[in-house]
Amino acid sequence: MNWLARPGYPTRDLNRRGDWTWEPIRKAIGNTRTLAKRVNLAAMEPHDDFASTRYCLASPGEEYIIYLPEGDEVLIDLSSAPGTFVVEWMHPVEGNITPGGTVKGGSKLNFAVPFPGPASLFLSKS
Repeated sequence: MNWLARPGYPTRDLNRRGDWTWEPIRKAIGNTRTLAKRVNLAAMEPHDDFASTRYCLASPGEEYIIYLPEGDEVLIDLSSAPGTFVVEWMHPVEGNITPGGTVKGGSKLNFAVPFPGPASLFLSKS
């Protein structure tokens, strides 16, 4: 079957490891690994109720990783997490880290992505 001519299907080149579309995916996987090495991943669980994007891994009260596939902004529920959290933004493909200062937990907070495109938000208790 010729997948190339059918709309909605990937081109045959996507199955070739040298295809240009794989490069951003490889970079994003590498940057995800770098972030995963900084957290206690074994203590984290999915908590889709903590973030309006529904993409959240958390060790409640300690560390949160939230993915924003469309960028823009996210509402995070830190109601049961008192204390101060350090905020970091990461561009998933470029790997750039943008510091976001600190925030106080204990309520619902809104965060806006400081750059265009998708983002990962990392909150860690200070």
